[in-house]
Amino acid sequence: MADRTVVTGEPEAPVASFRVEPVSLTTEEPLVKRSHKHWSDLSARQQAAILTLASVELSLTATAAADLWCRPAGQIRGSKTLWWPLLLIQPIGPIIYLTLGRAPFTG
Repeated sequence: MADRTVVTGEPEAPVASFRVEPVSLTTEEPLVKRSHKHWSDLSARQQAAILTLASVELSLTATAAADLWCRPAGQIRGSKTLWWPLLLIQPIGPIIYLTLGRAPFTG
């Protein structure tokens, strides 16, 4: 077998050596950190605030949906079919409909 060494007359470049250090995996630090809290991780005050805000949001949405369903199209600014998807944008959709979507009462 022929020798594949090429002789150029230049000295051979030094080869860098790398040393791999072993990494110990301990249970003190999790490999994947939790990015969200569970309901049981929240304090009683936080749970109460979330439930209160959720009930307000649900009430606003139900009120806006009932109003949009019962109100004649002539008393609504714009099209009813365009307001329905807007009600699903929480929490601003129902608020926008209740403040801007209904024509002023002239009765």
